[in-house]
Amino acid sequence: MSNMDHERSTPGCLKSACPRCEPQTPLRNNYFFGKLMDVPDFDVEQQYVVEKFKRHHQRLHGTGVICGLEVTAHANPACRDRYVVVKPGGALDCCGNEILVVHEEILDLEAFPEVAKLLQAAADDEQGTDHVLQFCVRYRECPTEDVPVLYDECGCDDTRCAPNRILETYV
Repeated sequence: MSNMDHERSTPGCLKSACPRCEPQTPLRNNYFFGKLMDVPDFDVEQQYVVEKFKRHHQRLHGTGVICGLEVTAHANPACRDRYVVVKPGGALDCCGNEILVVHEEILDLEAFPEVAKLLQAAADDEQGTDHVLQFCVRYRECPTEDVPVLYDECGCDDTRCAPNRILETYV
């Protein structure tokens, strides 16, 4: 399933501004026999591990492409004026989030208004002008797989649903 398919299958995933990357003081669970574990305890555990990886990536490796993510011309010569292909690969963003592209993505250059203007200007002008295009990818988390909530704190809504998983994807 490509990223574009994920966007269609997760309508609740809104476009977001660049996240703030401020470090937080690490907090982890202290396990002992007889400890009652509840949702906040599991959230703390997940956040501890995720934030530790992000700090590691951010401080030790920095930002940028890890491997792959090559942008190439479309295989069909008739499509090369409009489409480019992004090859699978991985990158790290400024917050230390890992961005993973697992399948080739075909980008329609005309879907980007500024690029469409450049293409139109080039079509109108016989000489044309060379331009350098820079492709950026941004990490995004999308709630997905809504499931019924079996217990509601207030006991007033037995039809409530919540996301079962968080999809780590990109835009």
